[in-house]
Amino acid sequence: MIAPEQWYEYQQQYQKYGIDMRPQTERTHVRRQKRKAQNRTPLTRLASIAAGSDRKAMLSLVLVGAIILIMVVVMSSYAAKLTYDINKTQVENDALIGEIEDLDVKMMSSTNISYIEQKAKKELGMKTAGTSSCVFISADDVPEEGFADILKKKAYE
Repeated sequence: MIAPEQWYEYQQQYQKYGIDMRPQTERTHVRRQKRKAQNRTPLTRLASIAAGSDRKAMLSLVLVGAIILIMVVVMSSYAAKLTYDINKTQVENDALIGEIEDLDVKMMSSTNISYIEQKAKKELGMKTAGTSSCVFISADDVPEEGFADILKKKAYE
């Protein structure tokens, strides 16, 4: 067995490395509670509010938080819907742009003089005029009224 004096010295030497073996007095217990109160985090403060008389404040805080979370969810779903609609519209626009380009190519090919000549020969049975069939008009042969007026008169008579 260890003598009480040796035990006391042993406790003092190893107190900083081990557990404090002395019984707690009421003073040390109060000091520890004060230290714990000073080292509290915001979460523990909120918990103490909930445990205390401010339950209404805590309930309102929880309700505000829930409303904010619901608003975030609704806004993110609305943003996702808008993004989906925008992407869908872009796909439709790309399809229309492709159709417009195809129609432009068809229009350019159909207004080409060689295409018109080919269609006239195949479908209408027209032939290329020879040099004997050509009429050359000089400046003296131009009527005063103009060709358009003469053609209009002949067409409506």
